[in-house]
Parts: sequence; structure tokens; C-alpha cells
Amino acid sequence: MSSPLVLALRPSSHDDDDDVLRVLAAREAHDFGLAEFIRGFLLERWREQRFRPEADAVVAHDGDVVVGYAGLFEQGALVFVDPGHERQGAGSRLREWVEAQAEERRRSHHRQVIAHENAGAHALLAAAGYQQVRSVIQMAKALDAAAPAPPPPAQITLARLNLPADGRALHLADTASFAGNADFEPSSFESFDQEHLQSPHLDLELSRVARRGGAIVGFTLCRRQPDGTGYVDLLAVDPSERGRGLGTSLLLTAFECFARAGLREAWLDVASDNARGLRLYDRAGMSERLRVDVYEKPVQYTAAGEPASGPATGS
Repeated sequence: MSSPLVLALRPSSHDDDDDVLRVLAAREAHDFGLAEFIRGFLLERWREQRFRPEADAVVAHDGDVVVGYAGLFEQGALVFVDPGHERQGAGSRLREWVEAQAEERRRSHHRQVIAHENAGAHALLAAAGYQQVRSVIQMAKALDAAAPAPPPPAQITLARLNLPADGRALHLADTASFAGNADFEPSSFESFDQEHLQSPHLDLELSRVARRGGAIVGFTLCRRQPDGTGYVDLLAVDPSERGRGLGTSLLLTAFECFARAGLREAWLDVASDNARGLRLYDRAGMSERLRVDVYEKPVQYTAAGEPASGPATGS
């Protein structure tokens, strides 16, 4: 018979990275059968200059053993517990910590993502007043031969990504493209640059910028992943250019570039309420591989501006 969990929380540090990734690998293997979806998101967040582990994350531990993690990022909270330590209070403690931090930082919503198949996490968040607002779906397509992509619409040219010259124009084009999405939140150029343009896996040769005259009207930011796959990080089309085949041309050009580079698979992430994107990726022969569900709960503040749950407290 196992001993009861003696749970404590403490601020995270980069010294915990290996232990946190071990717990996450066990979580993803349990939920997905492979360790790919959330790991990539977490590594990207850790790489960002604005992330401070001692202030933005905690680990749950039983003695010297790390059994859970919670981090609050610009995109929302990430909380996970080792499958072998579920139903012992760690998930609730970690959730309470990120909620207190979100309130202290004046966030409008509490937001968490959990694996679609993690029934325990669904029940935990529902009991805490969260509601599912959308899913994020990972779609993939195996690549064989380098099939030629259709050309872009008339008077639009596709060219290799040029950084840093294209950087700020890409940020503006990204905002124009995604402003109508339900989950869109404006970001500064610095945040866009850190999250997308400074990725160590961004490949300028695989990415494309679409121009009509001198104006950017669409683009792809593509990454060459260490596992030999190609990831479409962003595919954006200006609203004025939609319905003319530019999105299809950009996507299939990425597939062609991936195949010519010897990459075995193309994949991307898409929100479940992005109907236009889902139709495009389905027509291109992509299929769902994994999904996570996004849960939200509005932060309630009193008339005096204090969190309705009371003063924010740490771990």
C-alpha cells in the first residue's frame, strides 16, 4: 500500500526542468499515447525572455519528487500532474495557485488547456466553474513526393521570408488575418517576435510571404522540427484576399517545400471554431491526430477592483 502524498508547492527554477519534462512526458503518454503536443508549447514558453520561472511557475512535490507543475503564461495557464499522483489534491492546489496569480495580474479570464481524453481534469475544471470554449486540434499529413503547389492568385507573388526586414509587416498582417477569430487577443510586436520569429526552428527557406504590389497579403511561418517533420506555425491571409485560393497556394507550397527538404510529415494546430481553416486543411488531405480542450472562467472583481474570491495569495 502506497504512502499518502505529502504535497507542497514551491517556486519553480530551471533546475527543475528535467523533472517537469519527465512528469509531462508521463502525462502526455497517458493522455495521448505520445509526448508531442503540450511539450512543444511548454518549451517555447520557457524560451521566451519574459518568462521568469521563480515568479511564473511552481512545482508540486512529495519530498524530493516533483509530481506536478503549474505555469501562468500570456496565453493562459498550464497545469499538469503525474498520472500516478492523481486524485490526491495536487491538481486543485496547482489550479488555485494559477488562479491567484491571474487575479494578481489583473487577467480578465482564467484559462487552461487539458487533453481531450483526460476525464479527471475535465471534471476538476467543471467543478471549479470553468466551461469549455473550444478545442485546439493537431492535424497532420504524411509527405511522399514533392507535388507541385498551385500558383497564387493573379498579381500576387510568393517569396522567401526575409528577416528582420519583414518582421513588423508580418505582425500587422497577422493581426489583420486573425482579428475576427473568437480567441484572438492583440499582442505587441515584441510578443509576436519572441513567440514566432525568434523560434530556433523557424526556417526562412520553408516560409513564404505573399505580396500584392508592395503589400503583404498573406504568409506562412514554417519550422523544421528536430524530429524530421515540418510544422506550419502560422498561415495568415488578409480578409480582402480570402476565397481566391491564396490560402491553398500557401499551404500546398509549404507541403512542397517540406517534401523537397526531405521532411516526412506536415502538421499544424487549428482551433475548432476556425471553420475556414478546418475546411482548408481537410481539403489538403490533413487529418486530426490529437486535440486539447480550452477551458475558461471569467475573473470576478468587486466594485473596489479586488478579486471577488478575496485577496490573491501565493503558494
